Amino acid sequence: MESAGHRNNILDPQATEMGAGVHYDGRGTHSVQRFK
Repeated sequence: MESAGHRNNILDPQATEMGAGVHYDGRGTHSVQRFK
Protein backbone atom coordinates (compact mmCIF):
# COMPACT_ATOMS: atom_id res chain seq x y z
CA MET A 1 0.00 0.00 0.00
CA GLU A 2 3.02 2.31 0.03
CA SER A 3 2.95 2.50 -3.78
CA ALA A 4 0.54 5.28 -4.79
CA GLY A 5 -0.32 3.59 -8.09
CA HIS A 6 -0.95 0.20 -6.48
CA ARG A 7 -3.01 1.74 -3.67
CA ASN A 8 -5.11 3.71 -6.18
CA ASN A 9 -5.87 0.54 -8.15
CA ILE A 10 -6.88 -1.40 -5.02
CA LEU A 11 -9.12 1.39 -3.70
CA ASP A 12 -10.66 2.40 -7.05
CA PRO A 13 -14.45 2.12 -6.58
CA GLN A 14 -14.87 1.51 -10.33
CA ALA A 15 -12.68 -1.61 -10.24
CA THR A 16 -15.00 -4.61 -10.10
CA GLU A 17 -12.58 -7.39 -11.00
CA MET A 18 -9.07 -8.40 -9.97
CA GLY A 19 -6.83 -11.14 -11.30
CA ALA A 20 -3.57 -12.38 -9.81
CA GLY A 21 -0.83 -14.71 -10.97
CA VAL A 22 2.26 -16.13 -9.28
CA HIS A 23 5.16 -17.96 -10.94
CA TYR A 24 8.05 -19.66 -9.18
CA ASP A 25 11.31 -20.47 -10.94
CA GLY A 26 15.03 -20.72 -10.21
CA ARG A 27 15.37 -16.93 -10.21
CA GLY A 28 12.69 -16.28 -7.60
CA THR A 29 9.00 -15.57 -7.28
CA HIS A 30 7.23 -13.37 -9.82
CA SER A 31 3.74 -12.01 -9.29
CA VAL A 32 1.29 -9.81 -11.16
CA GLN A 33 -2.11 -8.28 -10.44
CA ARG A 34 -4.61 -6.80 -12.86
CA PHE A 35 -7.51 -4.59 -11.89
CA LYS A 36 -10.45 -3.93 -14.19
